[in-house]
Amino acid sequence: MLNVDPQLHSHVFALNVVHAQDGSWKANEPKDSGSRSRTGPRSTSSLTGLIRSWSEFVIFYQGIQKFNKNIRDCFLSYLYHGLRSQEAATLRWEYVNLDRLTLTIPGTKNRRPLYTPLCRQSLEILERRLAQREEGCPWAFPAVKTVRYSTNKTGHVRLMAAALRLYTGLDITVHGLRRAFITMARRLKIFEDADRLTNHVDSTIAGRRYDATDVEDLRRPLQTIANELERQMFEGGCQR
Repeated sequence: MLNVDPQLHSHVFALNVVHAQDGSWKANEPKDSGSRSRTGPRSTSSLTGLIRSWSEFVIFYQGIQKFNKNIRDCFLSYLYHGLRSQEAATLRWEYVNLDRLTLTIPGTKNRRPLYTPLCRQSLEILERRLAQREEGCPWAFPAVKTVRYSTNKTGHVRLMAAALRLYTGLDITVHGLRRAFITMARRLKIFEDADRLTNHVDSTIAGRRYDATDVEDLRRPLQTIANELERQMFEGGCQR
């Protein structure tokens, strides 16, 4: 068995080298298996489906005008809040509080309910949808059967990537809008609050025990993100 000084041993593993059969030390280089190293550049596949440039926000906004109003408004609410597609499409009126200006998503991916403020833009959208609500309809964004891409037996809209690409001409996905919200928040130097707004769990001890952030604390950062997303869609161009 090879005896290695403990101090040398710690440096060996820090340098990522191995002991060869001839007694020499050699770099532990990964074999070329056709895939990238974990520490290498990110795969381009992880970057697909995004709004890649500021001008594409304008193209996106113009493209979604081709949808019926229910789907268009659902896409916008989805973007302004960084929701997941099903969270936006299945939003029920019982979870919208227009008096307190809050929104509740009870069934989330991580099984933790999301309680979030409404931004000005989503409030305008929901008030518009409420004014056109059919009596007894539970959905904030009901399906419209006369439009090909919105028909859904469950009664609410469907947000489909194929239709989004068709009408915008952009190579984007529905989930890419959630990522656009998060990316915009990062550009605006909004980090922890963006995680809270998108229901990313803080698993640290401080996050679990001492985070007393409530819905009112999130109102200003949400509005900041939504305002910049709106500006990009209407004006384009990077924030100075």
